[in-house]
Amino acid sequence: MSDIKKPEIRILPDALINLIAAGEIIERPSAVIRELVENSLDAGACSIDVEVLVGGKQRIVVVDDGIGMNAEGVRLAMARHATSKIADKSDLGAIHTLGFRGEALPSMASVSRFSLFSREHDTDVGTEIRVDGGVVAYVRDAGIAAGTRVVVEDLFYSVPARRKFLKSDRTEYLNGYDVIVKHALSRPDVRFRFVADGKEVINAQPSTLRTRVGDVLGRRIAQEMGEVRGEQENIRVIGLVGRPEETRSTQSGIHLFVNDRPVRDYSLTAAIVRAFSGLILGGRYPIAVVFVQLPFSEVDVNIHPTKREVKFVDPRIVGGVVYRTVEAAVRQLTAVSIPLPRKTPYGPAGDLVRPTEGSIREAMGLWASLSDGRHRLEPEREGGAATDDSYREPDKTAPSSEIPDTVMKPAVPGMKLLGQVLGTYIVLSDGDGLVVIDQHAAHERVVYERIKAGRSRNAVVRQRLLFPMTLDLDGPDRAALVRHLDEINSIGFEVEEFGGTTLLVSAVPSIVSDGDVRDLIIGIAEELREGTGEPGIEEPIDRMIKAVACHGSVRAATELSEREIEGLIDEIERTPFAAHCPHGRPTMIRITRQEIERRFKRT
Repeated sequence: MSDIKKPEIRILPDALINLIAAGEIIERPSAVIRELVENSLDAGACSIDVEVLVGGKQRIVVVDDGIGMNAEGVRLAMARHATSKIADKSDLGAIHTLGFRGEALPSMASVSRFSLFSREHDTDVGTEIRVDGGVVAYVRDAGIAAGTRVVVEDLFYSVPARRKFLKSDRTEYLNGYDVIVKHALSRPDVRFRFVADGKEVINAQPSTLRTRVGDVLGRRIAQEMGEVRGEQENIRVIGLVGRPEETRSTQSGIHLFVNDRPVRDYSLTAAIVRAFSGLILGGRYPIAVVFVQLPFSEVDVNIHPTKREVKFVDPRIVGGVVYRTVEAAVRQLTAVSIPLPRKTPYGPAGDLVRPTEGSIREAMGLWASLSDGRHRLEPEREGGAATDDSYREPDKTAPSSEIPDTVMKPAVPGMKLLGQVLGTYIVLSDGDGLVVIDQHAAHERVVYERIKAGRSRNAVVRQRLLFPMTLDLDGPDRAALVRHLDEINSIGFEVEEFGGTTLLVSAVPSIVSDGDVRDLIIGIAEELREGTGEPGIEEPIDRMIKAVACHGSVRAATELSEREIEGLIDEIERTPFAAHCPHGRPTMIRITRQEIERRFKRT
């Protein structure tokens, strides 16, 4: 122990402090771009130009027309923790600027050859400061345009160990490009120009959000995006969401802003993805540009060195508002209209109590004797005697999140039904192309939404087995079912413990045939075992509803009459998100006249 040298506690020199700070804040060229662009926006810039060479490793230039600084301000900007954006601790509770710590400029100046030019609008002469590796070379007058120009060259030249950890030139360029895209989206009222290795990549003029999205993400995508707009709990959510067909393999297409600050937030991103549940395939993510506005005092932006993350006073409320608002936009975006000429108009959306001509339920076989086995089903209304009815009369006071009622369909001209192909696909013509519908996928969505709506108001119609079915299951399967008995019974089953490893099934949803009951219950157990295992969790319950919907839907290779097809189309029009099945596959595709003519070499 006597050979161990006692460490001395010392005050670090400013140069070393700046290098340490640079390690936290300036980890790569894109961080330089982000900090400088945020400074420009905080300075009230209406126009921002960014230029990079070799991915930003060699040179980064950011020019703005903001308020600028005088000579004293330029000198102070090079000092650590020097800022004009906060004055006392109370300001930390309601930060409304993108930057506020005053570490960015001295940090980047300590690891590069750094030059800053700035002039206020009401003066004739500006100021230039040059800093090499943290050492001020000179400060002098300069003739420049009003605003600020920052040049960062040879990034990390003074700390070669850091430079070797940089990625390829293209990777660094793409990271810088992503920074410009996010800030350009956050402020469509500001002109952004981005030049890489002499080539102009972005030149976005002040415009609307949709136009700005088109400038940076693509005009076709922007034109097809749906509008997000809503306000609840003093939280405002606005933006645009892409169609479910436009997805990405990563979350890179989700652009999230809190009080105009680009952020990464798991809970809000999950809320946006959840709003597309059942509309996109697993492993795919939507395109969305979503702005969340709330009081500055309700969000803490001072939890991450690079200000990428935020913390909400009540994240549950914020996430709920984002989910409901985005879900409403997606519902509107995916609405389906397939008007067929009607000889006799159909009733309102809930008018399915009696089997009428043209009802798709004829194809489902719900009105036939389901089986001559001992587990024959008898339809039953909850709390009443058995009837012929397989659906409940809808609750007219149901909340707007459920399937909306519609008025009587007028006999208006519309698409022409051409028929059924391969016993699976319904083909229609609208005069400018063809629409092909997958009958199983489309009806699966119809059934899925009806079960969800019925569960939300405790009104799923069940059919009682004439003779209850007993199921002997092993420990894990039985435990999963018992743990979620309330949720299982809420979607139309009647399952209870019967002693030992046995469960008793007395009723099932009216859309399930008796031959599927055993397999379906076991399948539900497997779905629940794959979930979290905690009661009340919606994800495994949602998978369970999807399984029931799949079992209860009209099958592929089932021949349908013309009236049955019309009945299915009528149901599709009444159902939200009908363009996709609950698993995210499309229920219909459109083949345009142009596509047909192209295949026949007529264009």
